[in-house]
Amino acid sequence: EGITDKNGMCVLSAPPSGRYRLVVDAGAGHRAETDVTTVTAEAAAGETADSRGGTVRDEFVGFPWKRAAVGLAVIAFFGAGFWLARRAQSSARDARA
Repeated sequence: EGITDKNGMCVLSAPPSGRYRLVVDAGAGHRAETDVTTVTAEAAAGETADSRGGTVRDEFVGFPWKRAAVGLAVIAFFGAGFWLARRAQSSARDARA
C-alpha cells in the first residue's frame, strides 16, 4: 500500500516476480484496477511489459483514446436522436395548426 506525496508521486519497493492486481483509489468513486505482471531485473534484463506489449508505465499514464472516442460517439448518437425527436414533434405540432 502506498500514498502519494504533495507532487502526486508514490514510490513502492519492487515485489517479487509474479502477477499482481494494482488498485488505485483516489476517493469520491475514482478507482481503477488492473493486473500487472512483474519480473525481476535479472529475468527481464530491461523493462517490464504488460500483456498487450506496452510497458506498465504506458498502461497508467497514457490517455484512453478509444474510451474517449466511444464516449463521444455515444453522446453524439443520443444528442442526434434527441434533436430528431424534437424536430419531428415540432413538425407534427405545426402540421396540426
